[in-house]
Amino acid sequence: MEATKQCAGQVVDKFPLRQYLGESENSSVFLSDQNGGQKVALKFVPGEGYEGTKQLSFWKRAAQLSHPNLLKIFETGRCQLGGRNQVYVVEEYADENLSEILPHRSLTAEEAREMLEPLLNCLGYLHGSGFVHGHLRPGNIMAVDNQLKLSSDGIRQAGEAYPAGKKTSRYDAPEVGTATLSASADVWSLGIALVEVLTQRVPDWETSAGEPVVPASLPEPFREIARNCLKRDPNARWTVPQIKARLSQPRAMAPTPAPAPAQAAERVVPKSASTRSLMPMAVAVLIVLAIMGASLLFRHRSSPAAPATSQPAPRAAEQMREVPAKPHPAQPITSSPAQQPRTSQADVVRQVPPKFAPSAQRTIRGKIKLRVRVHVDPTGNVTRADLVSAGPSKYFARLVMDAARQWKFVPASGSGERRWMLHFELTRKGNTAQAQPTK
Repeated sequence: MEATKQCAGQVVDKFPLRQYLGESENSSVFLSDQNGGQKVALKFVPGEGYEGTKQLSFWKRAAQLSHPNLLKIFETGRCQLGGRNQVYVVEEYADENLSEILPHRSLTAEEAREMLEPLLNCLGYLHGSGFVHGHLRPGNIMAVDNQLKLSSDGIRQAGEAYPAGKKTSRYDAPEVGTATLSASADVWSLGIALVEVLTQRVPDWETSAGEPVVPASLPEPFREIARNCLKRDPNARWTVPQIKARLSQPRAMAPTPAPAPAQAAERVVPKSASTRSLMPMAVAVLIVLAIMGASLLFRHRSSPAAPATSQPAPRAAEQMREVPAKPHPAQPITSSPAQQPRTSQADVVRQVPPKFAPSAQRTIRGKIKLRVRVHVDPTGNVTRADLVSAGPSKYFARLVMDAARQWKFVPASGSGERRWMLHFELTRKGNTAQAQPTK
């Protein structure tokens, strides 16, 4: 691995190794590009003899699969890297994966539902095609342009033997290593991952002989789904269609409180003629009062807090909004749409907001603060942008950087370069930005 890390900057076939991204048990991953700049990920695995040939056949078979929630495999090959024979696979580059988010926070119930639906669609496609994922865990649940995708380089055909010498992990089903690859093992891994994304903890099942304990704090239907995924008997686990059916059931309605029992009359009053004549009027009054009370109760129960909204992504023409070069100091440059930032700097001629998908904006909890240092030439154009403070999400950081490079400042009288620090603050309801001169 150490020898492989030193290969950053080399070119493998037609793929330049731009940056070393990380490693797993027996692989190394680099950032590269193809077709005029499209980012891709290159994964290298030792490829001596028959094992290398077998690995290439697995990848080529997986490359034939096509699903919108499955990472694309573009190319495979052999090479020499770090003094060793290696085989490599070229895949879509993912902005981030779920394991990068969980150390900072768990997912909400709504986010877990948004994750499960496309994930189940992808697993259903794989299982229906006779394949299994085999490596389902948060690190392999990825985001590409705000779309969930599963890794594809570990896909195998159902019924094959587990790779010899493969180390098991806490996500692997109890039968892994002693049985053949099966869809039920993917379901077990799904149950483990579901508990983790909602609690930031993996259930402890290896130290006891019983069924794993699913926390009672998990909201429904996730607790029921996790319990039926985490059955030690593979035949007792739910299938993907069963999980989808439970997830699609209408959400439980709050029980309607039983009406208060009518108070017993303290004494029986004879129904005189006058009483009988007043009965219709009394009944009418009671009906009106009941309707008014029910109306007030309904309003009280059906008026939740106003949901956070996210403005639709601005059109391209709106993103490049020009502002006066020298606004009055007392009038900060502001923009009302939630997706557009604000700045109080008079030297900013053009501010470009980061363009987030509305569904991504809704995942923000609290505030995300990012800082970008931009280098500005005498004409006012940004020539370079450096990410000083990235925040917890690569997705947001990348789009903030793309926006910062398009800002424009008032031309300078001299010929020297200027530097500005752009402060972006992202919230669920909208974003703000402020520019400050810096050295």
